[in-house]
Amino acid sequence: LSAHHQDDQAETVLLQLLRGAGVAGLAAMPALTTLGEGWLARPLLSFGRADLEAYARAQRLDWLEDPSNRNEDFDRNYLRQRVMPLLRGRWPSAAASISHSAALCAEAHHLIRTVAVEDLERCRGDGPWRLHIPCLQSLPAPRQAAVLRAWVADCGLPPVPRHKLQQVFDTVIPARADAMPLLEWHGAQLRRYRAQLWLMPPLAAVPGQSPLGWSDDAPLSLPAGLGELAAHPAARGLDYQRWASGRRTVRLGASGLSCTPAGRRGSHPLRKLFQELGVPPWLRDRVPLLFIDDELAALGDYLVCNGFAAAAGAPAVDLTWQTPDWLR
Repeated sequence: LSAHHQDDQAETVLLQLLRGAGVAGLAAMPALTTLGEGWLARPLLSFGRADLEAYARAQRLDWLEDPSNRNEDFDRNYLRQRVMPLLRGRWPSAAASISHSAALCAEAHHLIRTVAVEDLERCRGDGPWRLHIPCLQSLPAPRQAAVLRAWVADCGLPPVPRHKLQQVFDTVIPARADAMPLLEWHGAQLRRYRAQLWLMPPLAAVPGQSPLGWSDDAPLSLPAGLGELAAHPAARGLDYQRWASGRRTVRLGASGLSCTPAGRRGSHPLRKLFQELGVPPWLRDRVPLLFIDDELAALGDYLVCNGFAAAAGAPAVDLTWQTPDWLR
């Protein structure tokens, strides 16, 4: 429980207004909201500061006041000491009226959010961190922006600044088919590949090409926040004998390699195979490549190279790339 009151709410609305906030910001402080695994409640938002102070004096309550509350270098204190008295001098019910507007903005925000979530569910791509562009473009412009905001919030990333949001429609979506558009803001990145927008936290740099040894059957932890590579007995996949007896290493960022996918003819550069598999360019040097006795055996859990696949009915190992959330 916190003791925020009506005057605090009015100050918050003015601060948000001066920052150029939309209805979400102008809704200011909710009376009840989640906080971690619990709740944050503000039961005194309908009471003014003067009413609460009068009650405290009538009940002979003692309280402490933070001396910094008088420091007008802080924006909120400046509003409290200089601006709000002027407003109340002309409009005595200013705090109540501003707080009422905040409540109306909260209702509008709830409605916008409800519609945006419904649109988001229709426009999701092939994972929660991806968005289908044609579906997004079928919506009116204000709903497109609302979907993007809801999507970013749903993924737990910092909100998109307004000027960055417009760049999604001006530069990212209309970029050439062979381009690799990237939009960054604090704590997030947005990319486009084919008909989808991809959202993600800032990607860590790919480490050097030093191979990672994988000598046991425990999952192998990958660098740069790329999750784990695990192996499990299976009916098909990598040949178990080659897996168990060979020297296993995993590399990231290896270039100039080729692979003949099991069951196919002819060697293909990894670049071509990744295109076939729909792996975006920025992800290709982050796919863990399994080598057995220094020969390329598998591309993550995408495919097994010829010569390493188990024959029908033979013991096999299935690779699973346990990717971070933004890749699922």
